Amino acid sequence: MYATKHVSIGADGVDWPLTFGRVDLFREGPGELAFAVVQYEASVPVEQVPSQLDIAFDAFFDEIEGRDGLLLLTGGF
Repeated sequence: MYATKHVSIGADGVDWPLTFGRVDLFREGPGELAFAVVQYEASVPVEQVPSQLDIAFDAFFDEIEGRDGLLLLTGGF
């Protein structure tokens, strides 16, 4: 999956294993991709959940000029 090479989440210099799930594509009009929502889950033992995260997210920025990105993190620690 494309996201495995362009998204990382971790702490203290260690990336956590990510499992990617469903991908939903939303379009503004015929043939135009507006945005994609990619479901993911990070495998983190509770005792390792830090107060600060290291996040890398560079999806599509090199491939499609003028694109913006948003990464939404949710969780029940």
